[in-house]
Amino acid sequence: MTTHIKTKRALTQFKLRQTYMAILLAMAAFSPPTFAEDASAVKSTASSPYNIPAGPLGKALSNYAAQSGVLLSFEPATTEGKETRGLKGNYSTQEGFKELLKGTGLEIINDQRGGYYLDKAAPAPA
Repeated sequence: MTTHIKTKRALTQFKLRQTYMAILLAMAAFSPPTFAEDASAVKSTASSPYNIPAGPLGKALSNYAAQSGVLLSFEPATTEGKETRGLKGNYSTQEGFKELLKGTGLEIINDQRGGYYLDKAAPAPA
């Protein structure tokens, strides 16, 4: 019986995550691109204070993007099972993402349209 409850809970959590991502993507798709490039340039170089706790990477990245005021797109499966050490202090957008992603094998890519997305990090040169 407890297995059934755990399975049902996991399914519900999965559906909630999928719904949350769909809402975020819809918001991103229908938000006006007015001054997106200029705003992105300012946000990526300006330093702001952050206090993102250590924990699940997907949650930390979503919180950071929201606090930074930038759009971030990623598949939940990309961050599943990955953790971050968190972020505390003043960082530019790029620096903050880089710090949160340390040791995850992922990197942040600026899409040049005012947003960011996650990708697997390129292998280090030999």
